[in-house]
Amino acid sequence: MIKQFSQALIPASYAKLNALIPLLCPDPKPLALEEVLWIDIQTTGLLALDSEIYLIGCMHYDPACQNFRLVQWMTTNFSEEYPMLQAFLFYAQSFRAIATLFGDRFVFRYLFDVIEQYRLQKSFPAFFQLQQMDLWELLAPYKKVLGLSSLKRASLEEKIHYLRQGNDSESELVLLRKKQACQPFSREMQQRFLLHNKENLCSYPLFLPLLSFYALEQAKPTKLRFCLQNEDAFPSYLPFADEENAKKDPEWDLTQIAKSLTKSVKALPQDQQLCDAYGILECTFPLSSLQSYYYCNHGFFLSLKDNHLFVVTSLFYGPKRIYFSGVKNYYYLPSEDRAVYKTLAQSIPKHCKIPATPQNCYDRVTDYFVMIPNKTKGMLAPTSQQAFSIFSNQAHDFFGFVRPQDILTNPQAFSELFLSHCLWCFFHESPPT
Repeated sequence: MIKQFSQALIPASYAKLNALIPLLCPDPKPLALEEVLWIDIQTTGLLALDSEIYLIGCMHYDPACQNFRLVQWMTTNFSEEYPMLQAFLFYAQSFRAIATLFGDRFVFRYLFDVIEQYRLQKSFPAFFQLQQMDLWELLAPYKKVLGLSSLKRASLEEKIHYLRQGNDSESELVLLRKKQACQPFSREMQQRFLLHNKENLCSYPLFLPLLSFYALEQAKPTKLRFCLQNEDAFPSYLPFADEENAKKDPEWDLTQIAKSLTKSVKALPQDQQLCDAYGILECTFPLSSLQSYYYCNHGFFLSLKDNHLFVVTSLFYGPKRIYFSGVKNYYYLPSEDRAVYKTLAQSIPKHCKIPATPQNCYDRVTDYFVMIPNKTKGMLAPTSQQAFSIFSNQAHDFFGFVRPQDILTNPQAFSELFLSHCLWCFFHESPPT
């Protein structure tokens, strides 16, 4: 059995990576980067029952040398699979978490299956207590916002501009291993396998910045506020990001943003109008987003830069709809263009009411409204969200509307609601263009 030690110079900031780890692996006691063991395995198949695992690579951050250390075990024949697994499990159980790219889809499943085959569970119980971090599962919900063509390894490496020295693909190495299964490996061939495994491992910490959107959703903001501002008050408004320097950032010039928002609003119905007031949401996070985001359309502006989220939303006046759940309990009144509860419609003649459908089960309210990304898709928000009624123009619209008087009843709760809706809708859905 071959055992190789080496180091890896990974061009990434320890502080930034270390700030992400506790958010990716929730634990009462926060994890540090050096407590995570990155693993990668090479096998001759996808199932442990009809294939062998012939190479296991591990990597962890060593604060003493401010560098990543690698340990790799490689078998020269099938009889060495068992001692290789023992060596790996003994080494891994001193960490608090294991991480890889395709964990639940392959690596973790394969490892646990082969460990069960050799009945090693009782010998290394600490290994089964380790937290598991699957980078693929964490990245998958953010494919759209990251602009990824796919979630394959090659696509992810292209996104982070990762360059490899080796030219061997995974499938080529599997075929080579099967072909040479009963023959001794040359030194050159061994290095080809070990290099491929090492380059897989070295890419994993570099994928972490792609998870900054996920980390922001998990992080608790250090500053958060929502306010309503008239245009004449814009010159005196100072964003969080400018408080330390007490100067205006041209990217967040409210007067220019307001002009852009006015231009971005599509033709409004005759019974609706755009007001000269705006809602402003600001949020400062405890860590920086390594991916910036910008949106300005349909009367809504959102900018995510470093650790600061800045949102400006338009104020409208006119009729909006609030959709109800439990359609079977309502009648729709065509003459009034609204739905009423069945018990309230008992005295209404049958020809004046019809059973409600998801498309017409709503009430109409004319008022002032602040635009908000609509995570609830037109339904009444749960009571856990302070029951802020979210109105809309049509069912399942991307944007909804909330009345200012409802916001003023609990500004802090609305700030938290607005933030969660912004992060969810822009990170996980497709905003209208």
